[in-house]
Amino acid sequence: TKGAVYWHFKSKPDLIIALGKHMEEKIETSLQDLYRDTDTVSDLKRMFYEIIQLIVKDEQLRKYYTIVFYRMEWTDELLSIRDFFDRQDESMMDFVIISLKDKKSNCGISKDLDIKSTARALLALVDGLLGFCLSKPGREIKDLAQPVQIGLETFFLGLTSCEKTTPKAVG
Repeated sequence: TKGAVYWHFKSKPDLIIALGKHMEEKIETSLQDLYRDTDTVSDLKRMFYEIIQLIVKDEQLRKYYTIVFYRMEWTDELLSIRDFFDRQDESMMDFVIISLKDKKSNCGISKDLDIKSTARALLALVDGLLGFCLSKPGREIKDLAQPVQIGLETFFLGLTSCEKTTPKAVG
């Protein structure tokens, strides 16, 4: 019952934070290998594609993100949990910055790229793609794969600097 939930949690913010931590753990557990093995730009792109797919396909994650980001009214009471979401954002930002710096040194992305701005742009793109996927109830999940893939592919294509040269034909 609704009342039983509030016996366990002191307030709505406590409930949302507990749910957020649970969902964060669920994503990390599901994508643990991808987080660890982001050696190339393609690995990083695949990781973000998998994160979006996981959130969109997993019913619990999809409902949580839809409610928290698109349906919940952020009353004064709920503004107190903004720090929780800010810490999640900072953690992901730090991960992306470190990943992009690694790729910059091994010829994966352009050497003159502003890493911090690029990380922000990537996270904004992912937020936008998630918004596209979650904001319209009834959108078919199978119809979302292509826009997500195209968005990420286009972004990461713009980062690469090491051009592959093909030998010219002789004669």
